[in-house]
Order: sequence, then structure tokens, then C-alpha cells
Amino acid sequence: MIPENKIILFPLGENISFKQKEFVLKKTELDEYFKNPLSEDKIFDLCEKIEDDEKRLDLFKQAKEICEIKEITICQLERLALLGEALMIEEKDTGFDFSLYDESQCKDYIFQLTLIRFAMMSTVVEIIPLNKIISCFAASSLQTALATKVAEIYNFKLDVNHFLKMASGSTGVSLLFKGVGYGISRLFPFNFIWRASSAFASAYAVGLAAKAYIGAEGKINADNLKSIWESSLEEGKSVFRQFKNYIYRNKMSLAEDLKKWLSNKDTKEA
Repeated sequence: MIPENKIILFPLGENISFKQKEFVLKKTELDEYFKNPLSEDKIFDLCEKIEDDEKRLDLFKQAKEICEIKEITICQLERLALLGEALMIEEKDTGFDFSLYDESQCKDYIFQLTLIRFAMMSTVVEIIPLNKIISCFAASSLQTALATKVAEIYNFKLDVNHFLKMASGSTGVSLLFKGVGYGISRLFPFNFIWRASSAFASAYAVGLAAKAYIGAEGKINADNLKSIWESSLEEGKSVFRQFKNYIYRNKMSLAEDLKKWLSNKDTKEA
């Protein structure tokens, strides 16, 4: 095995999923790939010794491809940026439509991925028949987890319960049931499209409101939060239309993601 090929594993750190490992082994057919991981200094030394520009770019693309098999994390994105710099990959060649070497843009990219992921899982709660109690638990847990994830992305110590109570109180509606209209819609079992749109938009609004709250370092009044919530809710309904067909085509795989997420959540809390 060419040692420099281990470079492509650097962005993963110690967090490699089964699918990522399977992908690497399929390409290399060498279990040695995962033994004796190289130190950061050794990785950078190897990068410096690679003179072929095409080889540098190929290694970077492989690293990016492996990261993206599973939803990329902010830590992986940061390590991918370090690898890109070490391999002297120009910004235009990174394959991203934002600056990989700009920390704030990387965080915003991860935020968008997280926002859409949680919004889609919230939608699945309405598409796939679930016990009403389980549905309420899942939707509430997703919104709480989304706010927590947003805080983690932006390295902000967020009192999630306080934030959610403030957002709910300032808008005069429940974050879970979205007001009287949502409750009435549940009386009509075939009105799932409206409920799906509402669930997506509600989670979307939680994410944007949390980002705004964090951006203001928690110094935001109820009226401003209400305005942000209402505009985000409308934006979320519009964004749902862009993802609607994708969600319905992939509802079963999204339901599996939700199931795994709920299972992992229960395990962590046990």
C-alpha cells in the first residue's frame, strides 16, 4: 500500500461510519488502510512531498467523497480544509460552492445541512403513520435536538428550554402543534400534505430562530423573535415545496434515519 493514500482518511478523524469503511475497503481491498493511523504531522509531511498536482487533487477528492458518504460534520469539514491547505488545493477546485477555507462559511454550510435534515425527518413524522403520542414525542425531540445542534455548530452555550419557551411564548403558538389550524387538520386523515408542509416549516423556523438568537448572543426581544419566527415559517413552507418530491420518494429511508436517530437518542439518555 502506498502510505500517502492514508491521507484520504485524515478528515474523518476517529469518527468513521460502517458505510465509509465499507467504501474505502471496496476501493482498496486492504484492511491495513485502517491500521496504524498516521499523525497529523506525518500527514502534512506526506502532503508536502507530493509534487504531482493531479495526484494532490485526486487525493483531496477521494477524501471529500468519503466524508460525504455520511452527512459531513463541522469537525470533518474543518479537517478537510486543513488537508486542502496542506495539499495546496485552490478554493475553486474544492468542489464546494462556498469557501472551504472560511470558518464562518463552513459553519453556515453545516447549519443548512442540519436544518434540512431535521426538517425532513420532522416531515416523515406526518407522512408515515405513527401513534399520536409517539409522533408528538418525535416532533418535540427533533425540535429540541435541532436547537441544540445549531448551538453546537456555532459554539454557543444555549439554554434550549429557555429558547424554546421564549420562541413559543413570543409567537403565541405551540412549536409542536402550530396553532388551531394544525389541530383541526388532524381530524382529516388525508390532509397529510398540509401537515407535512407544516411540520417541515415548523422545524425550519426553529432552526432559523435558533441561529438568529445565537447570532444576537441571546440578546433579542420577543417582538424581534416573533418576526423572525413568522418569516421563517413562511420561508419553510416555500422550501418544503422544493424538497416535497424528494421526501415522498425517499420517505422510507428517511423514516429509517428517524428511527435510528430516536434509537441513538434513547441510548445516549439511558
